[in-house]
Amino acid sequence: MDGPPDDFGMLTITERALHPGARFDTWRKMLSRKLLEVGGESLGNEPYWANAKLRILPGLRTGTGSFAASRFVRTKQIVAASDDDFVLVVNLKGKFSAMQRGRELELDEGDAYLMACSEPGSFIRRTDGELSCVRVPARALASRVPGLYDRVAHRIPRQCEILNLVLAYIRTTDQLSLSDPQLRGTAVSHVYDLVTLALNPTRENAHEIEDAGLRSGRLSAIKAYVDRNLCRHSLSVRDVSDRHGLSSRQVQRLFESEGQTFSRYVLYRRLDKIRRALMDARFRKKNIGELALEHGFGDLSTFTRAFRAHFGESPRDVRNRGFVATQDG
Repeated sequence: MDGPPDDFGMLTITERALHPGARFDTWRKMLSRKLLEVGGESLGNEPYWANAKLRILPGLRTGTGSFAASRFVRTKQIVAASDDDFVLVVNLKGKFSAMQRGRELELDEGDAYLMACSEPGSFIRRTDGELSCVRVPARALASRVPGLYDRVAHRIPRQCEILNLVLAYIRTTDQLSLSDPQLRGTAVSHVYDLVTLALNPTRENAHEIEDAGLRSGRLSAIKAYVDRNLCRHSLSVRDVSDRHGLSSRQVQRLFESEGQTFSRYVLYRRLDKIRRALMDARFRKKNIGELALEHGFGDLSTFTRAFRAHFGESPRDVRNRGFVATQDG
């Protein structure tokens, strides 16, 4: 398989990048080079399509995308040249079925299963859908997941909290450059921890990695929830703690681990989103008060003071500068 790019950045693949006359084969070859070697076939009557984002890091490969109906197979010949990695496959949308070790399973939306790269198997998507994959080496799991191979091809239900934390953490790191080696190593280590907990959610495991992957995964999930709800004036630490099954103090401690508070994180995220909107020509017709109200502020004067304190200039100055830049452009 291909190694990581020099900048360790995201790889984006769209259907426009697939050869018009051989879309499925182009995608299969690309998938084999970047994430998982497979054979297979398209199952639809229409031309095959796929849109995906992949990331390759040392000891970790992740991918998320949407795909047309298709069937993929890993034959004995393919796995003979493979390593002993494992792939956590999460079905995000549509129906998905898989087979390995003589086990057949159906995944509903949100369900997952573990695939062993060292053994033959297959997976089928009979309709269009979406999925996410996390590929990790066996050495990252073997010592902390007893009977690791016995967990292959068993359904992990969507209700599993840790499974959702894995997805939230991957989505968060997908937005980072990860060009710094230390940050990159930390992100990989946290994913290992979260996948371990998803496969073996014992009290001992949770206690062992509480201060690393689990904490980061929970914080990533909370931040994602906050970002989706910034427009709500009633957004509070109690609201977030109830939503995530934690106490208000636990939520506060998660933010304190990064040297900030929940309320300050919410404030800065709101200010940052409004600043971006002020410089975006698409929002030119909206006045500043409307933007402040839509992003959770109760009154204009409070917003203006907070904006100036944080950015060192007024909202109107930012809008005017953005307007001039647009005109110059």
